[in-house]
Amino acid sequence: MSKKVRHRKTVLCVDPRGVLRPLLERGLGGDPVKVVSATDGGAALQAFSAIGPDVVITDLETAVYSGADLSLSVKSLGTKKVPVLLVFPEGADDAEEVAKRCEADSFLVGDPSASSFGALTRGLLREVGLHHRVSYVEERLRREQRRYEQAADLDEQTGFFPLGVFKRILLTEARRASRYHIPLGVVLVGFDAYQPLKARYGERALGPLFSDMARVILKVIRDIDIPVRSGPDAALLMLPHTDTQGAKRVGDRIAGQARMLRVEVGGERVRATVSVGVAGYDGVHEVSFADLMRRARAALDAVRADGGDSIEVR
Repeated sequence: MSKKVRHRKTVLCVDPRGVLRPLLERGLGGDPVKVVSATDGGAALQAFSAIGPDVVITDLETAVYSGADLSLSVKSLGTKKVPVLLVFPEGADDAEEVAKRCEADSFLVGDPSASSFGALTRGLLREVGLHHRVSYVEERLRREQRRYEQAADLDEQTGFFPLGVFKRILLTEARRASRYHIPLGVVLVGFDAYQPLKARYGERALGPLFSDMARVILKVIRDIDIPVRSGPDAALLMLPHTDTQGAKRVGDRIAGQARMLRVEVGGERVRATVSVGVAGYDGVHEVSFADLMRRARAALDAVRADGGDSIEVR
């Protein structure tokens, strides 16, 4: 009895000319990938709904629906991210523009060699695997955050996590990021007006400042991000699956929103600018909780020393 091969991934190949599938199967060699064929765009859409492929490869010139129309349909109908590779006829000068317009993830002009075809398809399949892994991690983070919210007494004034809970989460996520090479961002937000207002009105009068800034921060961050009050004049944010540039964009948005905010303290309406320090792990080298915190603090201190109302990345 022959042993049944278990296919881990499925490729839908729309091949009206009967050329692409043989090239693809030669290029993939013994890879555990199942290739399903369709001869026109209509049959391809039916197959897409029936089998839920991981990658779609299609000729541009197909009956019923063109390859470009099929690409747009795949992007709108799919419940998961399915890469589309569009194959143009030889000499197509507008291939890049058409591929971009129909949201194809990649394209080829002319029939490729079997080896290059197989390599490109493997790359798309790896992207699918990474996307599924990211989605799984983010959903797990949401579940863990809900569990932490249920177990922790959130700060009544801000809705932020207690510092002790935050440190446990960040320590866990830093280890996970380092082990699985998942990006992780940390943003430290300092309130520029805190010390002058404290000297003038006393610390008890500054509740509205932190409350209003907390609302700004909660509007900017995602539901999987973790905010905490880090001392009387700062907020600390953990941004799972966010690289350094992504963390900087979050810091920029918070700083921009703060510049438009006016807070009433002691009968005075004051500007609520912030200083922002950013540290990130981009999934390459090992990272530690202590290193992320040290770099974020150093970046914040540098901004404050330069007058505040700015952002720095370390």
